[in-house]
Amino acid sequence: MKNIIHGYLPEERPPFGKLVLFALQQILVMFPATVLVALLTGFHVSTTIFASGFATIIFIFITKGKIPLYYGSSFSYLAPIMGIT
Repeated sequence: MKNIIHGYLPEERPPFGKLVLFALQQILVMFPATVLVALLTGFHVSTTIFASGFATIIFIFITKGKIPLYYGSSFSYLAPIMGIT
């Protein structure tokens, strides 16, 4: 029986087709949450998306692309923000 390994190590690169699918999956998962938090808190959506992208790019440069991570807005701050306003 052959062992099937699912996933990639940091130094491995998936084929281009899979990269495109992974990118689309990331957009479908992260973009709505980022926009929703901005709308619920009254922040500018464009500023929130810019800050998320900027933080993600800085993190990728710091880690040299070894840790796939997206910095987005968080729902954990909704209660304090709504309590203050």
